[in-house]
Amino acid sequence: MKSTGTIQAGTGLWNAPNTGATNESGFTAVPAGFRYSNGNSSNGGYLGYWWSSSESGASYAWYRRLNYSNSDVDRSYDNNGFGFSVRCLQDVGSSATVPTVTTTVVSEIGQNTATGGGNVTSDGGASVIARGVCWSTCASPTIADNYTSDGTGPGIFTSAITGLTPNALYYVRAYATNSAGTAYGNEVNFTTVQSSGGQPCPETPTVVYGGQTYNTVQIGTQCWLKENLNIGTKIPGSQEQANNGTIEKYCYNNDEANCAIYGGLYQWNEMMQYVTTPGVQGICPTGWHVPTDGEWCTVTQFLDPTVNCGGWGWSGTNAGGKMKSTGTIEAGTGLWLTPNTGATNESGFTAVPAGVRYLDGAFSDVGHYGFWWSSSERYTSSAWYRLLVYNYGGVYRTNNGYYGFSVRCLRDF
Repeated sequence: MKSTGTIQAGTGLWNAPNTGATNESGFTAVPAGFRYSNGNSSNGGYLGYWWSSSESGASYAWYRRLNYSNSDVDRSYDNNGFGFSVRCLQDVGSSATVPTVTTTVVSEIGQNTATGGGNVTSDGGASVIARGVCWSTCASPTIADNYTSDGTGPGIFTSAITGLTPNALYYVRAYATNSAGTAYGNEVNFTTVQSSGGQPCPETPTVVYGGQTYNTVQIGTQCWLKENLNIGTKIPGSQEQANNGTIEKYCYNNDEANCAIYGGLYQWNEMMQYVTTPGVQGICPTGWHVPTDGEWCTVTQFLDPTVNCGGWGWSGTNAGGKMKSTGTIEAGTGLWLTPNTGATNESGFTAVPAGVRYLDGAFSDVGHYGFWWSSSERYTSSAWYRLLVYNYGGVYRTNNGYYGFSVRCLRDF
């Protein structure tokens, strides 16, 4: 409520330190001091007193006081013969009404922060003295919960939402205040990003398949295997995988030890087990399936809402970083080459750069790139996939045919 600045700095009317003064309410309180009943005046620059119209017994009335050295509001009563400042309040029932405000979609969602906003489309006939967003883990939040202010007046605004808990559902409403009161916009909700490393899927922390134990990770509403699939019999890179009733895999540089680290590499038809139905089980465990192009969209947009799922090439800024395992080969702390740009693995997806098996049987790009098939064809002999790289934090979407890529499995609904 206090006006900002100090006398000593030549920027205001309050003595230093003018503790807590932001005037974000627009009240612009000034320290007029007071007049004693004997006619003497005191405390100009230090204190501001404002009468209320409510008595406290004969010859006394309630007032509010603000102090230069703290940010509290003091409520007390005193002799009504003293001289205090007066503020006037518009009568209820006057022509002014509360503002009209709408809430915009929440963006830039992280573990502990997000960006909200709104649009004050009408001031209600009186100046908008505060606007912003309020939020809570309970529906219908008000400024009595958590709120942030972002200026005054009508128009579009954005506000920072801070102090959030990872992997939690929050409700948000924009608000605007004028002399007639505070109005709230429509309610929207969002879920914060999971804490670094992600959490196992409820009731399915691990899956045993083909003699190997896989961990799981919950990302939004989806449950993913946390490791690349490593199932089947190794065949040399010079040989095509075949529809022969046996699951076949490539291991990078024909070394089984690389399959243990990076998982197997699979041609699309082998992974799909020679059907073309999006979302098929393919070589995944029972109750799991090969993710569709749309399901890849869901996870990448959950991590970075700026991802364009209908586009080709690079999209977004940090979904890939949130999916990549951390550390670098050079530092002896990881599997990606330096700089492993943006890698936080806060999603827990723990993407590793398994490289690729090319059509001629050669292997390449381990440490540089990770490729993951979807089960969605673009056209015959070509399917959509996602690519993550060592030197960028975005996600690449395109299609290809008979290369050998990594596979992740997604739990059925």
